[in-house]
Amino acid sequence: MQNKILSIKTSGTLPNIFMDSNCLLYAPPIKGLVIREKSLMQLSLPVRTKISFLGMPRAKLSSQGLKWELTNTHLDFPGRTSCFNRVQQSPITIEVDQGAVLLLVYEQKIDDAGS
Repeated sequence: MQNKILSIKTSGTLPNIFMDSNCLLYAPPIKGLVIREKSLMQLSLPVRTKISFLGMPRAKLSSQGLKWELTNTHLDFPGRTSCFNRVQQSPITIEVDQGAVLLLVYEQKIDDAGS
């Protein structure tokens, strides 16, 4: 497996690196990034940052550093998706074994049932 590692460090807001690397979506306060098959990505995000994953159209992924960890989890869109998650420990690691995932990062603090 070939791994691609991208490390993003922030101090409360995400840098413009999303605009330079596979950025699919920019709709403040949400930024979207596609993580492709056989990729390993590390992101330094503030603790409690809300994120969402969508399989494009399907994917198998694992994570570290999230409130609800994903372990070889299958996501399909439409179908089973991880509606949202939270950063629990930074940096987070996301590994996509199969398919592609759209990662949505919410830049503003959002209080909801997952807080």
